[in-house]
Amino acid sequence: MSNGLPGLLRKSLKDIPVKGFIIPAGWTVMLVTATSHLNSDIFNDPFEFNPWRWKDINADVVSYNFMPFGRGVRQCPGADYTKAVMATFLHVLLTKYRYKCCFKFF
Repeated sequence: MSNGLPGLLRKSLKDIPVKGFIIPAGWTVMLVTATSHLNSDIFNDPFEFNPWRWKDINADVVSYNFMPFGRGVRQCPGADYTKAVMATFLHVLLTKYRYKCCFKFF
């Protein structure tokens, strides 16, 4: 339903009007990325797990509503490194260790 990070932090460079309020220049703003995945204006059932929810949506709309690791120049710099480390970790975990079940089924 969302990515692993709680959100993205950004610093406002100028005063930003948002729904009748003003975010002053210099303030730090947190964008909670999970909320973009739960937008009922974009998705029919935002709280329903549906891996195909992106299939029939325009690519421009998806680019603003799906942020697994950030976006564009602000994409997570460690995303590829993390994928490589996790792949190596899982490979070693699954191939170098023996597993046995410690549960007794009656």
